[in-house]
Amino acid sequence: MNTLAAKTKAKLKQAVSFHQKGDLGRAKAIYEDILKIEPKHFDSLHLLGVLAYQNENYEQAVDLINSAIEIYPKNPMFHSNRGLVLQELKQFDFAIESYNKAIELRPDFAEAYSNRGNAQKDLKQLNAAVESYNKAIELDPNFVDANYNCGLALQQLKNFDEAVDRYNKAIELQPDFAEAYSNRGNAQKDLKELESAIESYNKAIELQPDFADAYSDRGNVLRELQQFDNALTSYDKAIELQPDFADAYSNRGNVLREL
Repeated sequence: MNTLAAKTKAKLKQAVSFHQKGDLGRAKAIYEDILKIEPKHFDSLHLLGVLAYQNENYEQAVDLINSAIEIYPKNPMFHSNRGLVLQELKQFDFAIESYNKAIELRPDFAEAYSNRGNAQKDLKQLNAAVESYNKAIELDPNFVDANYNCGLALQQLKNFDEAVDRYNKAIELQPDFAEAYSNRGNAQKDLKELESAIESYNKAIELQPDFADAYSDRGNVLRELQQFDNALTSYDKAIELQPDFADAYSNRGNVLREL
């Protein structure tokens, strides 16, 4: 390795260290320094793109990552991260193409399958999304987000039992996952397992006391159980936490009518 290459490698390592620690300003400065010397340094272009994505500069991010891909098209991470940016830009079809390319280059890329599932879910391609999530889970059974998001897609498909199973797995892997408890409660409600749904909402609220949706959804189940006073208390808490929560006001009105 020549002296210039060694220095560049050392600088990149330093920049990545700052990046991982969340010191984005110092990381950005070093990536840019590298590119002044080596304008086609694809790793720096890609990581600047990732940094722009983290700063929500999505147009800049996709331009930088595209530049990295033009120079070195065989890195699956470049394509996968471009997919994330394209999703933020609501370009879901193009995002799926990027994930497909990442998977073509690396067939065991569980994260790319999972992210493809997210884009497919956004396009309401729910069966395809479930297939993508299942492939991600097959490759990485401990993939929390893939299990959780698969549960969301299955719930939209009205496969409530399977959705509960996926939420259970996500909770097993991440016991403090409040959203998984809350959405499990929603699936249990659809299955008419109302007492179990209340337990799920209670756990979500215990983990995240400011979870307005969980209070509101718990109120819906309590109303169905004709526990109107308790339902009113849940709706009141949801509105206290989120004063513009229109559904909670409407449902509270229904309970007051019942009372």
